[in-house]
Amino acid sequence: MASWNSTNGAWLPGIWDTSDVLNTTRDFMRDHKITYLFPTTQTLTKDGKFAINGIFMTYLHQFMNTIKEYEDSPRSCGAKFKVIPVVKACFKKENPDEYLDLSNQEVREETVKSIRKFVVAETENSFVKGMPREFDGVQFSVEHEEDVYDFEILKAFMRAIKSATGKITSLAVPRFGGGSWASSRFYYAALYVDILAPMCYNSSCQTAEEYQTFMKDQVHNILHAVSGKYTRNHGRPTHGLKVLFGFPCFPDSEDTKAVHNSAAETIAAAAKGAVDGAKELIEENNDSLEFAVGASLYMFSDGQGKDGYSTKADMDDFGKYWAFEKHNPPAPPADAPKGDTPKGDIPKGDTPDSGLNTSLVKAVVAAILIVCAWIIVVG
Repeated sequence: MASWNSTNGAWLPGIWDTSDVLNTTRDFMRDHKITYLFPTTQTLTKDGKFAINGIFMTYLHQFMNTIKEYEDSPRSCGAKFKVIPVVKACFKKENPDEYLDLSNQEVREETVKSIRKFVVAETENSFVKGMPREFDGVQFSVEHEEDVYDFEILKAFMRAIKSATGKITSLAVPRFGGGSWASSRFYYAALYVDILAPMCYNSSCQTAEEYQTFMKDQVHNILHAVSGKYTRNHGRPTHGLKVLFGFPCFPDSEDTKAVHNSAAETIAAAAKGAVDGAKELIEENNDSLEFAVGASLYMFSDGQGKDGYSTKADMDDFGKYWAFEKHNPPAPPADAPKGDTPKGDIPKGDTPDSGLNTSLVKAVVAAILIVCAWIIVVG
């Protein structure tokens, strides 16, 4: 497994719905190198607060207890997750009752305080105090291009979250180009977070082949952008940035049918395209690939796929085309002499088995048997 697909992630449904999902997918997550869990939790109010009640708190603690019990059990084989809740907000000004105005300093400061209470137990009136296991960070979602109306404010906001929590900060962002984010936004967003999660779907592609090409370009261009190579005067990020590419695994809907065709935007096509993009960077000798660590997919279902999320076939394809991708060296040409074909792994310090060693061993064994037989007859 290459380093760029060795650490994957999964978005989980609302905490109150995840018991069945966890019971059927924890082993899958362990076996497919899924380290980052992103449970979709709460949406901020227009005042920068969370509308959290006692029922939510109960399920929150149960959820984290389930995670901890699994991590501590032999069944986990030592797997440890990074649990990073997803926080969303309304950025549509036409919805004044929900609109979160981060340009308002008081609202922005209140939002940062709320997020700290949500992920840091050592905070006054913390929501997670006494929880069997703390969250490891927070992911803020601005996955729709219209979500970011003032990019400078967003950068300052993410910097404030990092300072207030001291934990992993992640940003879910739109796809590259096509009316979405430009290279400069990817670069500057990457400077202010630990994990950047580009949502590489809603491509308007109508076939899997089209989407595979789309995904290849997304991986290539986004990594090229965050590394600073897109613009000559951009320095290279040095804070350990990780990029997790969002793979599609959700049903069609009235809201997305114009841009999301679930028959085209599949896990298999996404994985194949991402591998193509990574290989393209390798062929170019482009070290931007070092920022990629894996992909993240939706695990909103019990694996039955009745709701259109994460079917068994999706999970199999994630393993087949991505998480278990071995990237073997090219096979010898069909017309290559048979003697040039390796005959198995070469032990350290030894020479390849050309066939002579095997013949010699057989001859020695035969001679020993003949001598033994002669001794028995004579004796």
